[in-house]
Amino acid sequence: MIPSCLSSYRLFLCLTAILVGGLELSSANAATITVTSNADTSSPTECTLRDAISSINLALLQGGCTILEGAFGDSDMVEFDVPTPFTITLENGPLMVSADMSIRSQTDSELAIIRSTFGALHRIIHVDGARVNILNFTISDGFVEHVNYPDDQELGGGIYASNGANVRVSRCIIRNNRADIGGGLGADMSSTISIYASLVSENSAVAGGGVGAIDSSQVYIFSEAVIDNNHATELGGGIGMRTYGRLQISRNSRITNNRAYANPEDFSGMGTVSPPITEGGGISVSDHSRLFILDGSVVSGNTALNGGGIYISNSLSEISESIIENNLSEGIDTVFNEHVTLRRGFGGGVHLDSSTLTVLDTEIRGNSAATGGGLAIFAGSDAASGTISESTVADNIAQNWGGGMAVFSGTSAFVTNTTVSNNVAGEGAGGGIFPAGGGLYAVDPEIIRILNSTFTENTAQSGTGGGMHVISGSAILANTIVAGNDGLFGSELSATGGSLSLSSNANIYGDSSKTYDQAISFAAPLFPGSSDVITSSTLQNGDANLASAALDEIILPLGDNGGLTRTHLLAPNSPALNAANPSVCSTYVITDDQRGIPRDDGHCDIGSIEIEQPESGCYVIRAQNANVVTFCL
Repeated sequence: MIPSCLSSYRLFLCLTAILVGGLELSSANAATITVTSNADTSSPTECTLRDAISSINLALLQGGCTILEGAFGDSDMVEFDVPTPFTITLENGPLMVSADMSIRSQTDSELAIIRSTFGALHRIIHVDGARVNILNFTISDGFVEHVNYPDDQELGGGIYASNGANVRVSRCIIRNNRADIGGGLGADMSSTISIYASLVSENSAVAGGGVGAIDSSQVYIFSEAVIDNNHATELGGGIGMRTYGRLQISRNSRITNNRAYANPEDFSGMGTVSPPITEGGGISVSDHSRLFILDGSVVSGNTALNGGGIYISNSLSEISESIIENNLSEGIDTVFNEHVTLRRGFGGGVHLDSSTLTVLDTEIRGNSAATGGGLAIFAGSDAASGTISESTVADNIAQNWGGGMAVFSGTSAFVTNTTVSNNVAGEGAGGGIFPAGGGLYAVDPEIIRILNSTFTENTAQSGTGGGMHVISGSAILANTIVAGNDGLFGSELSATGGSLSLSSNANIYGDSSKTYDQAISFAAPLFPGSSDVITSSTLQNGDANLASAALDEIILPLGDNGGLTRTHLLAPNSPALNAANPSVCSTYVITDDQRGIPRDDGHCDIGSIEIEQPESGCYVIRAQNANVVTFCL
């Protein structure tokens, strides 16, 4: 997928990735030293990797190293002339790098291995205050842990960047390393790590199993880099970022199959929990940091107790043109300690706590949690706000509440041009659990505003509010379809407190398969809109227009209808066509639909999709395969 730098801010992000990713040290007049031995002990007749690095650090030749061309400068090069495949086993501690250089093998990373001696307790490479490129290596079996953790901590079992260092690894494999923070790679003291087209796998840490960064450091992951199958015992199974850091994942990179939990017993509910909560199976970002997931990137198959895919705390985040899928946030069933109180299993895809999140052109799909299968929003120490636009939240499952989304006290949620489809609340729920809010579950939010969106085919199993359920707080709907959802009470909409305002707005509720009383259940104030359309089989109190319609007469099945995310097209002659309140589109500057199709004909359609009107003499029909076909005479 090509990055879409459509705004000045997005342009800044793209240029940042390009510039950081392009950390190429100038080679004019630089020294090139060739490694001729895979040993780690200095030799007067051979050049080892340790001696080559020391030569550049000191600007003075060590061991048997020579300069083939150039002179020591700011961008010296280490190359290799040893039989491949080769393995360099470090017997004398980590490789210390303190001068700018590139270290490059001339073979594939699988064939050029730098590792520690079996049982050794040291990292592989430490870069201190230098700019370094590392190309085409496997870095493995580093191990650093501090006995006084967490008061003291060791970073980067494989590679450690400190004191403002700038390290780029390209086409490398970082595997089977361990540290307190950043099992594979770690950064602190305003350092930067860039991971280009590389694999970070099977590393472990307390925080940041694959990659960890603290103290205003930055991590850039791009160009199909993969962070896979790493493990943290507290937070950030794949990546952990905290304390004014910046994490940017872009250009088709993947964060997959990582785990954040202390013991297997944490998930089974048997035995001792240590620690009681782990967060961010794929990614954990906290303490005033910034997260950007862009341009075709994927967060998939990760697991934690909270925030199976992503955990965001007291930070700013953006997810754009990406996929968050098949992540699991599974709470603890039983704790054998009466003094322990746990929040269990929130946010299968994303857990947002006291933070700001913007989701654009993204699918959050197939995630699972106890509550908030796709997304959970909390306000802890500070307010939290989630803005979801031109996106799809689909096929997520919550055991308890909020299959698609769960929004809690003190938070704000703004949903525009978005499809919320086929989410389930109450999947596998046991005795005493009352599931609610298949698509959306809200408890005392500051405000929820849903504009030009489609909520359909969501389910609250044996519960209330298949489409959405509001317990307290305030929710506003405009130009939105809520139809084809299922629940025991209020299959489309339900509210038991607060208020749900539909005033002066055009929404569609229900379908002909259910009565009004089955579709809508309110024990709270309801402010219906005069332009609302009730498409259920009966009308209540004359509050709105009656246009009874089956679901397939309102919208078509979820599918690829153009754009970056799946959508439900409007059916031919749908009551949603040209029925939206145009003042809502103009007031909130809703100029396009979910796919980017302009809403410029002066008559907005209800829901997330705008149907382009055919020219005179043209006709729109629905084919047997449910596709919409336009033909002109």
